[in-house]
Amino acid sequence: MVRGGPNQLICVDVPKDDASWVACGSKGFSRENCEVKIFDLRGSLQQQAAVACADQTIEALQCHGDQCFIASKDGHLRSLELPEPRVQWERRGHAAYTALGLAAGALLAASAGPQGLALELFALDEEPKLLKSSEET
Repeated sequence: MVRGGPNQLICVDVPKDDASWVACGSKGFSRENCEVKIFDLRGSLQQQAAVACADQTIEALQCHGDQCFIASKDGHLRSLELPEPRVQWERRGHAAYTALGLAAGALLAASAGPQGLALELFALDEEPKLLKSSEET
C-alpha cells in the first residue's frame, strides 16, 4: 500500500493511451485540500505530481489524451494539462458538478443544484465548447 496523503481520494482515471500513470481527485473544503494527484503505475506507485485546483471536493475526473477534466462541488469544470498538472481551462456552472463522461470527442457533465438536475454537452476541440444544456430546454 502507498499512502496518498491526508485527504481522501474519491475519483480515479487512467489515460487510455498512456497507462504509465493514474490521476486521482481528493475530497475537501478548501483549495489546499482539493487536489489532483498523479501516481506512477510502473511498479512504484509513487506520487509524481499534485495540483490544488478546486475549492470543494473533486467529484469526478476523466483523462483524455494529455488532459484531465475535473468536476467539483464548487460549481466548476476544469481541464488540466497532464502529466505535470496545471489548469488550462475553467467554466463556472450554475450548481455543483457531480459526474463526468467522455465519448467520441465529447464531454458530458452532470450537476445538481436548487433548480434541479442538469446535463451539459461539450465538444472537445481546442478548448471545450458548450453544445447543449438541459437547462436551455
